[in-house]
Amino acid sequence: MPGEQKTLYLTFDDGPIPGITPWVLSLLKDYNAKATFFCIGENVKKYPEIFKAILAEGHSIGNHTHNHLNGWKTSTDIYIENVLRAGKIIQQNLLTGSSEHPSHPPKKNQESTASPYTQPTTHNRQPTTHNRQPTTENRKLFRPPLGRSLPVK
Repeated sequence: MPGEQKTLYLTFDDGPIPGITPWVLSLLKDYNAKATFFCIGENVKKYPEIFKAILAEGHSIGNHTHNHLNGWKTSTDIYIENVLRAGKIIQQNLLTGSSEHPSHPPKKNQESTASPYTQPTTHNRQPTTHNRQPTTENRKLFRPPLGRSLPVK
């Protein structure tokens, strides 16, 4: 609608990565922009100082699995275990007490497997998934369960 304010959600996957993530953080700071970084558990463990820099700059964190597991070639149980493993590492490195962080699968079509990934589990509220591509049909954005949305400022 004319005059309506539009929102652009910036997301970055696969980090934290030395050289790349600090450069992106610098650009975001220059433009006073915030983003969501979908992090890989192994990378958070390897580069906790870069991960903490993301948080210190006020950006949001998401879970992008522990080791960029290919969901097309993995059983649902193993895939969820991989996401939860990354979630534990992310949680251990958070600067705040937040226990919720969205996830979205690498290389996995959520339309075909949405149910196990988009519903909170009984033992843990993760994973909540988000597809990064706001295009057509099988690439629709998913709204988080219970009406939660990504924390973007």
